[in-house]
Amino acid sequence: MKKLWIPAAALMLAGAGALLVSAVNPLAVKAAGDAGRITVSGRGSVNAKPDIAYVSIGYTNQNVDSKTAQTENSAQMEKVIAAIKSMGIADKDIQTVQFGINPQYDYQNGNKITGYDVTNMVRVTVRKLEQTGELVDKAVDAGANAGGDIQFTIANPAPYYEQAMDLAIQNANSKAAAISKSLKVTIGKPIEVTEMGGNYTPVLYGNANSELLRDKAASMPVQSGDLSVSAEIQAAYAY
Repeated sequence: MKKLWIPAAALMLAGAGALLVSAVNPLAVKAAGDAGRITVSGRGSVNAKPDIAYVSIGYTNQNVDSKTAQTENSAQMEKVIAAIKSMGIADKDIQTVQFGINPQYDYQNGNKITGYDVTNMVRVTVRKLEQTGELVDKAVDAGANAGGDIQFTIANPAPYYEQAMDLAIQNANSKAAAISKSLKVTIGKPIEVTEMGGNYTPVLYGNANSELLRDKAASMPVQSGDLSVSAEIQAAYAY
């Protein structure tokens, strides 16, 4: 039987190579026993008082003549906008969000145009919430007959979102602690945290052609209520 002869230098080089791998990547020899991981989601939310409102309101009319319909609509909207400005609302806070001229057809007589509908809607930013109901009253008294939507929201939601994020992290820590206790393992601080996003839903009051516009003489008590700002994260903990 022939013996396999390996030079001593080769054996030394191989041993040195093994030592080199171990020194450069000490985790390589521990891969099979790598640390476990607990991954949880965390959610948090805070309530906030709205500090700004958006009111959508306008005027719609009909006429057999397109130009006349536009002229009548423009004259009426000038009165509505003047009433809104009389409350100290700045020009920059009054924005046209819809203007349309729609022909009306008689489909039973050869699709003949019988008239035109003109709709002009503005979106008003109300920075003093106590003015919201009065603004709708004045607009309606001035002739507004469309819209009536009111949206209460927050001008700067960032601070509330940060509070919700803090609560979300606390929620994740609590969940991870409960799981680690059940598993009888020890965890430390999160090794990875991912922001999953968040949201807040503005408070809506009223809708198009609602009772907000049915009685011009009616007072408009409006309550802004609260809105919720939420955040969600995902966190991982090693054990």
